[in-house]
Amino acid sequence: MKTIQIGLDWLSDRAGGLPRYYNELWRASDGVFGFVGMVLGTDNVGDETKGAVVAFAKPKASFAATIIGARRSFRALKATVEPNLVASHFALSTLPVLGQIDTPLVSHFHGPWAQEGIASGQNRVQAALKFHIEKQVYKRTDRAIVLSSAFADVLEKTYTFPRSRIDIVPGGVDISRFNSSTSRREAREILGWSESRFIAACVRRLVPRMGHTTVLAAAEILRSRAPDVEIKLVGSGPLGSSLSAVIQAQELEKHVQLIGHVPDEHLPLVYRAADITIVPSIALEGFGLVVLESLAAGTPVVVTDVGGLAELMLPFAPQLIVPAAHSNALADAITAAMLSQNLPSALECQAYAAGFDWPIIARRIRDAYERAL
Repeated sequence: MKTIQIGLDWLSDRAGGLPRYYNELWRASDGVFGFVGMVLGTDNVGDETKGAVVAFAKPKASFAATIIGARRSFRALKATVEPNLVASHFALSTLPVLGQIDTPLVSHFHGPWAQEGIASGQNRVQAALKFHIEKQVYKRTDRAIVLSSAFADVLEKTYTFPRSRIDIVPGGVDISRFNSSTSRREAREILGWSESRFIAACVRRLVPRMGHTTVLAAAEILRSRAPDVEIKLVGSGPLGSSLSAVIQAQELEKHVQLIGHVPDEHLPLVYRAADITIVPSIALEGFGLVVLESLAAGTPVVVTDVGGLAELMLPFAPQLIVPAAHSNALADAITAAMLSQNLPSALECQAYAAGFDWPIIARRIRDAYERAL
């Protein structure tokens, strides 16, 4: 089976859940299905994929240049590989080439783009435009792949997409990359982290829906209850300065540390160095690839009951699911983890994550593609 995969950004150019998913799917597709693709990106794209994926425009190209580039790149890929199927990972990248697609189209629904914009503070006009673009692409879509039943509900109810044409395939994780032999002590020494404190890491983009304000409120509770707890906020985003101001105003510097962006190659060390990770999302969480990454590193995860997070953790460690936007519950869960109460072992975490290894997920995606043919 030969596919053209239309993405958003390339991982080494711009970190994020969708670029990571796309990048890992490209790697896992070898020997499972044919994969050529197009994304926004720099010369890194062609260099790293040996031409299998091309950059149809630069990340900050004008709208006109993006449309022209998308159409030109798609036309060239189509002539070269004669695909059996086109897979869309982002509606805006796909819209310019909808008229050129003459094979089945499968849309990977990574989330409601318009609703995510509203959650990040965008105005209703921008959201309405995004929703219109999404609707146009999903109207042409033959089948859709979602990461969880929570997002299947969103796709069906918000976009009126038929449930009978939706396949649920969870996200994947590169087990070999995160299952490191590095010890927690060694990882902390490399990162310069304290060896004596109980560390909870939160690896999330600094945007409102990720729930960082709940984390700071929980840290305020933990300051007196468990002063040895230190929370590391790993990631960058528009909330960085405001979170820093709150940390200083509440004198939480000894208990919460803003790490900022961590290079992709150091993420396995971050997960390994932490005693636990926390995923405090308050809205629109379809799956949470960071959960699998942490578990693959052998580190338990506390998650909120939002979207696909609870769906992922319920069969494994339901005791680590807490109500969203509930600082007391989050503080209680961190305290219980520090006391090693009902905490899965590193081996148990890794064994559960192994069921989501990318070769397994790639075969399930291939099966979903075949249902569209």
